[in-house]
Amino acid sequence: MLGLVSCAAEPTAAPFDIALVKESTTPFQLTILEDGVVTAAEYESAVLAHRSCVENAGASPGEIESLGHNQRGFQVEIIADTEEEAARIDSLAEACHGEYLSDVADVWVYQQLLSEKELDAIRPDVASCLRDVGIKVSDTFTMKELYTQLERLANTSALQPCMDRYPEFFVQSPRQDSTPGRAR
Repeated sequence: MLGLVSCAAEPTAAPFDIALVKESTTPFQLTILEDGVVTAAEYESAVLAHRSCVENAGASPGEIESLGHNQRGFQVEIIADTEEEAARIDSLAEACHGEYLSDVADVWVYQQLLSEKELDAIRPDVASCLRDVGIKVSDTFTMKELYTQLERLANTSALQPCMDRYPEFFVQSPRQDSTPGRAR
């Protein structure tokens, strides 16, 4: 759903191209994306449609819960008599994400990203957290500097407490490879 700590590129990155997303999305998602903004109610309706589709596919979706950073989701359980039936249900349920939620979720995630000013405001606190777990950075560290420090660590899981405490700092733009988001 969401990649944490692949840390976005440092210099300047192109904005998320919602027009490109709208060109290739499904009719259901296009109605939500038409104005270029995903409201909380629209995001919730896409999550509910996704869940309903999964259920109609024969899977058992769990309760909708918070995934952090204003995202919602659910667990899926598949019970079937045969492996073939389980694979068929899994395939149908998996297709539901692309039909009802994937593009809406990408835009929603992008809208939740912190601005450069907001990132700069919490950067010293994140730096303090990183130092507390043994990652040596200054209060004005860049992601390139953080990458350098992480490359020197034998175990990058040391970063996890800071990601848990400041998830909004480490969230990256969706579709990072094709349409990079805000620079970090």
